[in-house]
Amino acid sequence: MRWERNIGLQDALDIYREISRLVSKDIWQRQRKSVFLEISANSLLENFLIQENSIALGLCMLQEAVEAKDSEKLLNAVWDSKGYSAVNCCGAVLRVINYMNREERGRFVPRFVDTIKNPDKFPGLMLEMRVALNFGQRGYLMKWPESGSDTSVDLIIPHEKGLHVECKAITRDKGKKIHKKKELVFLGAIKKRFKKDKLPIGDGLLRSVVVKCRKRLPDSGRDLMGLVDCVCKAYIAKSSLNFNDDFFIEYFEGNVKYFSCSEEEKDVISRGLGHIADSQHLEIAEGGEGVLISVQSLDEENFVEKIYRTLNDAAKRQLPKEKPGLLIAQIESMTPEELVEVIEFDRSNGYGSYFFEVANRIISKPDMAHVIGINFFSRGVFVSSDEVSKETGRMYRIWNKGSPWWSETFARMFDPIPE
Repeated sequence: MRWERNIGLQDALDIYREISRLVSKDIWQRQRKSVFLEISANSLLENFLIQENSIALGLCMLQEAVEAKDSEKLLNAVWDSKGYSAVNCCGAVLRVINYMNREERGRFVPRFVDTIKNPDKFPGLMLEMRVALNFGQRGYLMKWPESGSDTSVDLIIPHEKGLHVECKAITRDKGKKIHKKKELVFLGAIKKRFKKDKLPIGDGLLRSVVVKCRKRLPDSGRDLMGLVDCVCKAYIAKSSLNFNDDFFIEYFEGNVKYFSCSEEEKDVISRGLGHIADSQHLEIAEGGEGVLISVQSLDEENFVEKIYRTLNDAAKRQLPKEKPGLLIAQIESMTPEELVEVIEFDRSNGYGSYFFEVANRIISKPDMAHVIGINFFSRGVFVSSDEVSKETGRMYRIWNKGSPWWSETFARMFDPIPE
């Protein structure tokens, strides 16, 4: 089956039937039930959980349409964003396993099942599939090492030098002290408390409350609710408060969201990474008045340093030094259009983007000669051919041509497929 981005009904039907033979329908049904139970308890989680669980929810939609034998319902399911994601992803799974031997397939399918139940793992698996499809479509043989084996990389391309490939999906939560879901749970609890206690909104002011954590939000439910109490007290008292040594609640009259950008953040924005600012805010408003509540960690690491540390550790610990190695990083928060801006920034300024600096810091080290390149993916979908064109912004390739392992064949491995 040739899989294209333009999805036909028969393609969708074939893919659904094939994937339902590999994965029990109970898996995605149970996941959907769990998602809606969480949403019923906290409405702030709705958009986050629906997006995160789009594969499971899309498979449920397809199942209902197929079992009802309703072609119109199937068409609606396919063109719904969740159904489209599910068909697109499952089509890629079926294509990838065609490149695997029986043992590799036996290890891969349970990993896919696990990502349906634990969707935070999905970006990593999706990146591996995108990379594998690129190699497979270009005619390269591939090997998937067994987890826990001597070789801990994601893929091996056994061409004349044996390229080892390690993929890293860098999500918004990567290395963060405060993960988005937990932040939404906390903000949802505050919203409920405001409603339950009928706290006054207004007085002709827009108020802001910033919860500053020394590291992260409390792990225990009891401590989390204690912090919620303290936020409400600070709001009522119109003053800043300490919850304990690890949490400080700052109260402002005015909207701090728009004037709290640091000089470092402004520098990041000016060099092509403005999209990484993804702080969650709770706004409770009546007319033009209300309250803005946000959460910050005082121990948060710079996003660019997270990218560097992730790739540097992978180069040291996962890529074997006696073989050429390639690092591929997918920046989940970056669109193809934003990656184009980074590429154009480097073209116009003689390099200098954070991506180029991260790659150069790594490949310029004497003990990193085995790293023949670091490539950056934007977030994206599975496509059938030109995945890596610079014009589409899906990949930015930075090569280490000074490596003793370098071969020009590496640069051609991601060239667009001829029409």
